Amino acid sequence: MTVIKNGNIISMEKGVFHGDLAYEGNKIVCISDSAIESDTAIDVHGLNVSAGYIDLHMHGGFGFDFFSVESTEEAKEALRRNALDGVTSVMPTVTGRPSYSAEQLKRFDYYYETMKETEGAECLGVHIEGPYFPESQAPLHITVEPDQEQLDMIVNNYPVIKRVSLAPELPGAPEAIRFLQDHGIATAIGHSEASSKDVEAAIKNGCKQVLHMYSGMGGIFRDEMSIRHPGLIELAYLYDELAVELIANGKHCDETLLKLLYKIKGPDGIFIVTDSHKRDFSLRGDKSQYVLTNLKEDGKYHFDSAMPVKEMLRILTQEVGVSLYDAIKMASYTPARVMGLENRKGDLKEGMDADIVVFDDDFNIKLVIARGKTILNELEGE
Repeated sequence: MTVIKNGNIISMEKGVFHGDLAYEGNKIVCISDSAIESDTAIDVHGLNVSAGYIDLHMHGGFGFDFFSVESTEEAKEALRRNALDGVTSVMPTVTGRPSYSAEQLKRFDYYYETMKETEGAECLGVHIEGPYFPESQAPLHITVEPDQEQLDMIVNNYPVIKRVSLAPELPGAPEAIRFLQDHGIATAIGHSEASSKDVEAAIKNGCKQVLHMYSGMGGIFRDEMSIRHPGLIELAYLYDELAVELIANGKHCDETLLKLLYKIKGPDGIFIVTDSHKRDFSLRGDKSQYVLTNLKEDGKYHFDSAMPVKEMLRILTQEVGVSLYDAIKMASYTPARVMGLENRKGDLKEGMDADIVVFDDDFNIKLVIARGKTILNELEGE
């Protein structure tokens, strides 16, 4: 048994307090505001201790691209590198296509093999972003209506796929949402111009998530009679059933919009994602590389983000005014809950996975433990 001693422990169940945490194997066995005795101890001297971060929407990062790996070992290494920034559980995200090559399908198998691992950084399954989007909102201009043959292929042959993003206004979308949800695949509304009826139908069919809030969605619009109606932005605010992704890098949306969303949805209705893409590994830690601005073919500026969750937490707490407890909830417990994993992920308590991050007040990470395996240790004297 290993004890993390003298930490500022952030527990969803018990709040924030000074105490000790013990883990054995890949599970937490005790958390207490009193000393826990053990021959193996790590004294963190008052640093913050939280559950590992969870990223449900990530295409790649510093040194890896999730849909370019060439083996199971490369997939494992991508997960390990991600954990260096405190993300102990991740959902590799790929852009959906009308059809997949044999090589692309093989990559699903690589991630399925990683899901069989019982220690270290965890693959929670693959997230497919699209291609069921309207042309006006589709990334890479890839757009098709939900196709039952492809949905059957996903369900019957690729159990690694655990999340699909789609636009609920497309023909066949309500049935697709119900079909995927019935087969244990979470759905998220994204890249959409959905109406209130479309969103209500999606919720009725089991959808509980919205992709990257403010991106790929419209706001209030007028119909042919000039009557104003809510767009997806307002509908995401309205329905408590919907939790929303937030790319909290201060560029996709400014500080005031972050404050507005936090005020309306709160930490139970928001989960942080990076939506990040590949950068050279040598640039890791270079904040100038976290968000790049690019002028695209449509004549608009777009943000290419690789900002890690830890930096988003700093922005939320130090610039937006979110409490440390709420910020950690948005990075750990809420994403675990929306994916039905709250019985083992997203909190520090007995019986949960030993996914632990130790960091200072500027969110510099000093220790990362993923399912009991030490990924990073920069504590002095350890």
